[in-house]
Amino acid sequence: MAEQDAESSVERMPVEVIVKIFASMESIGEVRSLILASKKFYDIYAENSNQIAKGLILHQLGPNDYKLAVMAIESRKVNPLDATELKQFFDDYIHHKEWELKLFRMHTVFHLPELQDAAECILKSEHGLMIPEIQEIIPETPTEHARKIRALYMREIMLNLFHQIPSGYKHTCSPQGEPLYAETPFLETPLYPEWVIEFRKNFCYGELVQAEAVNGDWPLNFLAALEKNEITLPKAQHGPGCQCFSNEGIANPKRATNIAVSIKGGLFANLVDIRRLYRWCCPTRTDIVPLRAEWLKFCYNSVYRAQIFEFTRLGQDPTYRGDNIDYPRFIKDPESPIDKIWNKVTDSGDWKDRRDHTRKTLRIQVLSDDTTLETLKRLAPARDHPLRSWNLHALYTSQGNRRPGGKDIIYFN
Repeated sequence: MAEQDAESSVERMPVEVIVKIFASMESIGEVRSLILASKKFYDIYAENSNQIAKGLILHQLGPNDYKLAVMAIESRKVNPLDATELKQFFDDYIHHKEWELKLFRMHTVFHLPELQDAAECILKSEHGLMIPEIQEIIPETPTEHARKIRALYMREIMLNLFHQIPSGYKHTCSPQGEPLYAETPFLETPLYPEWVIEFRKNFCYGELVQAEAVNGDWPLNFLAALEKNEITLPKAQHGPGCQCFSNEGIANPKRATNIAVSIKGGLFANLVDIRRLYRWCCPTRTDIVPLRAEWLKFCYNSVYRAQIFEFTRLGQDPTYRGDNIDYPRFIKDPESPIDKIWNKVTDSGDWKDRRDHTRKTLRIQVLSDDTTLETLKRLAPARDHPLRSWNLHALYTSQGNRRPGGKDIIYFN
């Protein structure tokens, strides 16, 4: 009887209080448990799901980082072949105003943990974005980690909006009437360049360069490592139907794809989103198209064009650049050094000449904190330092690019 009275007293709490309880929970499992505890709780959840979703998202990500994470998930639904869907997504999400409450959905909350796990997998893998030569001497700061996560989410959004064809879209033609292959989920070049330009207008140039910096050779290296079974996930992160820990296990010969030696391998790798990369780390899961099948379909349906390889979707190709590059920052990041100097070097193109093909140098330049760059500036010239074997021979400041009253630009040679 006392237990029933206690339950009744909880149910008699104001709806606003129960909504706050939902929104403060740490996991989807806790939300499900509360829904099942009482019909009233279920009804309150159903009537206030948007408010609950907003509270859960802000609780997990904070007010500064949630937008890119939400867009990285919601953009998966957008068909890049449909200009109407692109416009609707831009009207809803890609702007600097406060979002409407209806845009916060429990669908996003359900998929958020996997997105976060995928990003962490990429950042912590030596086949992904981790730079062991730097990590051994300078631990990654929380602001640098968050900056890299945001850059990955920007990459994910652009892939979804302009290159990933959602399942279920078939027999679609371009505005010119040319058939587009339904057999492959990848669109090699954006069908609507004007929307790429529109996307860029909502981000400062430094943010776009940070997003470009998380590209390069690592997606191809990551896929090559998957072929060799060199990347594994904790057992708890393996997907449904997993047999990786059975007798047959991970040594499934069907995993071999020869992506790394194919002329189309780099293009394919740069079109694959991080969710697919993460899921392919469990090669025996049954809820996705296997890597081998996706690769073979891509090879059969795609046409290799070398100019696509340099990630034109981020706007380095003039086709995707607007006239004005002085756009406001979408996400506040006071520790980002690139914002202080970028407008002084974007037009010169000098930074392109200083990138290595792996983009490691560029990632250090644009994703590090000021303090990290200053530390590298002191350490790199040492002849016996590990950085010398990695061609970071010296850091120096370019006096010709000094901003009035600002900091010198640090280059790697």
